[in-house]
Amino acid sequence: MGRSNLTISRSHSLVYNHNSQNIHLLLLGTQGCHLCDDAEEIVADALGKQRAYIEVTKIDIAEQVQWQEKYAVRIPVLYHPESQMELGWPFNQDTLTKFLNKLPQ
Repeated sequence: MGRSNLTISRSHSLVYNHNSQNIHLLLLGTQGCHLCDDAEEIVADALGKQRAYIEVTKIDIAEQVQWQEKYAVRIPVLYHPESQMELGWPFNQDTLTKFLNKLPQ
């Protein structure tokens, strides 16, 4: 497989572009959270191995009350808004891949 084009944009999105389905995920965390940094690295590594267009937007729950109430003690969490499926910490590349494979197509 060729080299992937993974970027972190100013809007804090991780994007991997490939010719298949489109998936949008939210990575819920906060600044200064070392587990959130670890989760971001795992997500970035896993995205390069997927055969889909996947956009992951980082959400700082400290800036949005609706996320704080539900996820304050659970971050990092990878969330698929369309299906409302979640992958909570701890996760690794294997559990992340299984999560991505379970998402609706």
